[in-house]
Amino acid sequence: MKRRREVDGPRPGSRGSIEIARINLAQSARQAPSASAVITVGNLTKRFSAPGGGDKFTVIDAVSLTVAEGEFVSIVGPSGCGKSTLLNIIAGIEPYDGGSVTISPPAGKAGVEPHIGYVFQSPRLLNWLTVEQNIEFVLEVAILERAKPTILFVTHDLSEAVFLSDHIYMMSTKPARIFRHVPVGIPRPRQPEDAMIFDLEKALVREFFSVVAETG
Repeated sequence: MKRRREVDGPRPGSRGSIEIARINLAQSARQAPSASAVITVGNLTKRFSAPGGGDKFTVIDAVSLTVAEGEFVSIVGPSGCGKSTLLNIIAGIEPYDGGSVTISPPAGKAGVEPHIGYVFQSPRLLNWLTVEQNIEFVLEVAILERAKPTILFVTHDLSEAVFLSDHIYMMSTKPARIFRHVPVGIPRPRQPEDAMIFDLEKALVREFFSVVAETG
């Protein structure tokens, strides 16, 4: 029977400007032929207290998504919609008010505790590390990419989401909800000038801004 780790509250970790949760579940460069879900979010709800101690307001409402082993999945939404809050909840460093988050071990590794790492969205040096340590960190990230880890990525840039992702979840705001799940069936390796990438991006941009305009 497959063991699962339920994430149901805050855990130690940085609360900095985290924009990517890299779930390092791959121990080798080979991906299982039939990938199983390693991240499952079901009807997740998050509320914050209003300024001045008033009633709580809903930031994330009934969000559900899944990420299979070895997939690159993007969550796209406008700035401030709750993408990073959702990511922090999935990573286990932010509590939530309803629903569930399940992080499962990779296929065939039932006794292995999943490991979660973080990569900042913007290129930057880590000022608490030496130059040599910063270079070592970049090399470690490059090795992870070749090892085909599971990646959950948040962004407001649809072009990078289409280029990088296997699946895209599009979020509205006030409160944050998933309004579209888009499987990206474009073969890899991809080229930025590929007409299929451009056509999908153009269609999603129209839909995205239409929904964002309606939801405010």
